[in-house]
Amino acid sequence: MEGLIGKKIGMTRIFSETGASLPVTVVEVKPNLVTAIRDVSRNGYTALQLGYGQKKKNSKKKLRLNKALSGYFMKNKLTVPDKLREFRVEDISNYEIGQQIGLDIFKEQKYVDVQGRSIGKGFQGVVKRHGMHGGGASHGSKFKRRTGAIGQCSDPSRVFKGKKMPGQMGRKTCTVKNLEIVEIDTENNCLLIKGSIPGKKNNYLNIYKTRLKQSEK
Repeated sequence: MEGLIGKKIGMTRIFSETGASLPVTVVEVKPNLVTAIRDVSRNGYTALQLGYGQKKKNSKKKLRLNKALSGYFMKNKLTVPDKLREFRVEDISNYEIGQQIGLDIFKEQKYVDVQGRSIGKGFQGVVKRHGMHGGGASHGSKFKRRTGAIGQCSDPSRVFKGKKMPGQMGRKTCTVKNLEIVEIDTENNCLLIKGSIPGKKNNYLNIYKTRLKQSEK
């Protein structure tokens, strides 16, 4: 198995045996439920669809779920998870629908890759979004935090694609690789990972076994 779904709880610090303070992110990783299995003959690839948590009911005491998915979970007698994600695996013979996968897969792992959605910062200008310096802020300057010229004259008479301009900042899927596992708490289903992880509290994360070789670390 290559990875699991987790939930970011927050940051704290722990002390090593030498007394050094280590900043860690606490990630809750409850047992993931295998909800579907993808095989080569039917889907063209091998993967597992995992579910995390349990979907809550709305004010009318009904699950917000379409008929196709509700019928699928009823047919397989599965609880409806809050999040569904797919993870590629090479061998699917050891897995079956309804099986639960826990933190045990990370016991022999020292490093992980964590994928999450970064915190959204709204619509921002070029100074905050791209780190531009802007113009002078005194002596009657009207430039200050403006973008400046963005195009050319008659040739080519257009703005090139990818030009750094104001726009939506954050809220993008990003992956932080090669993060060290400091502690695995199987009793509380928590993973303590050294350093920061993208996203705000209660965001869902994809936690993968790192693909970097030991020599690259």
